[in-house]
Amino acid sequence: MPALSCEACVSALHRCCLGREPDPAGLAGWTNLIRCLDDPTLALAGIMASDEFRSRSAAPAGSSDRSLEITAQARAVLDRRLRIVDVGAQLLGVGSNPYDPLVRHAPLEIIGFDPLK
Repeated sequence: MPALSCEACVSALHRCCLGREPDPAGLAGWTNLIRCLDDPTLALAGIMASDEFRSRSAAPAGSSDRSLEITAQARAVLDRRLRIVDVGAQLLGVGSNPYDPLVRHAPLEIIGFDPLK
């Protein structure tokens, strides 16, 4: 699967995290950040730190977990399983996998490695 362009990545992040397309200034700003620093996670972190995201992701009492909804939206945009790369993935025993709740709700590809023997 080819990599997403910077513009497509920013648009996908906005759809998944904010439920809308980016405005022109946001598209230009986040795209430029990704191009300059070659790190789309900074755009994701910025979007998730926004007041708009926090207000959308605040779960009212008794509602389902918002992260599961975002996971489903991300999977639809990617058109493939979500892939998690966990550096320092040492398991500490049965039930210690932090991705178990997600695995119950979405098909995942998990790549984990740890420098310990």
